[in-house]
Amino acid sequence: MVGAQLDIRSYDSDGVSHSHAHHQAVLPLKGDMEMEIEGKGGVISFGQVALVAEGWRHSSAADGDNAFLILDRSSAVGGEDEERFWELGVKSPFVATDSSFTTLCLAVAEEVSQLGEVVSQGGPAGGFLLQALQRRVLAERPWSRLQAGERARRIIEIRCCDPHLDMANLADLVGLSASALHRRFKGKYGLSPMRYLTAQRMERAARLLASGDMPLAELGLSVGYGDQSAFTRAFRRHHGMPPARYRAASREKRHKAR
Repeated sequence: MVGAQLDIRSYDSDGVSHSHAHHQAVLPLKGDMEMEIEGKGGVISFGQVALVAEGWRHSSAADGDNAFLILDRSSAVGGEDEERFWELGVKSPFVATDSSFTTLCLAVAEEVSQLGEVVSQGGPAGGFLLQALQRRVLAERPWSRLQAGERARRIIEIRCCDPHLDMANLADLVGLSASALHRRFKGKYGLSPMRYLTAQRMERAARLLASGDMPLAELGLSVGYGDQSAFTRAFRRHHGMPPARYRAASREKRHKAR
């Protein structure tokens, strides 16, 4: 394996556990899937990807119609930034992405479907997709040049919808204790990392409420809340009204502006 190889796969509910001698990224195209990676569980669907580092035991299980773009990458290739990228995957294997990356995945998957082996066997499409994901995870700048506070801020902005992102995880990613990160972050940005994380989630939630009809439970999940009541409480504290009222007010404002 020289480049980044691509394949489209579907999964069933068996959940067979295995490992392999290469890195792997699992990119959703259709449906969702439960995964457990070295004891860390999560569900991936649009807006979430899973990173499986070389040798890490993992299992996958999915029901219904599903498809995932699988990117396999040899651990023997890649530079310093790529090493950091997979190291972050070891610490936090479930990564939130943005809509533009999802669109890119769908476009690359179409090429894999049309061209098959030409694309899948280490062609440029896999390398391009890997670089796009790497840029998002590493916040588009060489990791070593960023101070811990700025690294934490960029991780929060990119991965704010990741339900597994908490203070302990964030501190681990930037190499500080939780108390040291809290002190540095608040000194630099004026609020705690978790307050900043909540603000990022609430801004995204407000945009989704104002622009669409996604059910509240699904919307809460999409911005990192596994429980609708927890999402509603956080939204009310941040915006001063519950999500349903905010959506209604946004619609009324748009209607008056016409």
